[in-house]
Amino acid sequence: MDKIEPKNENGIWVCPICGFKAMSKTVVKSHIERTHLQDIKKDTKGVKKKEKKAKKGKEKVKESEKKAQEPWRLGGIPVKKVRIYLRSGHSLIGEIVRITTYEIALKPNSHVSNNQIVVFKHAIDYLEVLE
Repeated sequence: MDKIEPKNENGIWVCPICGFKAMSKTVVKSHIERTHLQDIKKDTKGVKKKEKKAKKGKEKVKESEKKAQEPWRLGGIPVKKVRIYLRSGHSLIGEIVRITTYEIALKPNSHVSNNQIVVFKHAIDYLEVLE
């Protein structure tokens, strides 16, 4: 699983792991490198550590699990739920799933959708912290 390539579906490039879509193959490749390949590398390191700890009879919480428990931080402030105001005039409300250099992934309110929404930071006017 070292080399994960985007799939072309009717002129739109798609991440084979999560379904992230973009018009550019390069954008999807960079998405894969930022999100999925980092997770794979962390998992392989975690497996080796777990095997060693299992032999000793001790297990610690993985670092990725610790990060999942921590709230996201924007400017040093812990954030869980936000309202994002887009340049188009629309707004989105949801819980932050992840923040990368160029994207913020949200889990919207359940009555809207159960899927994650990825918002590129350059499309955001401002955001309001709700929780």
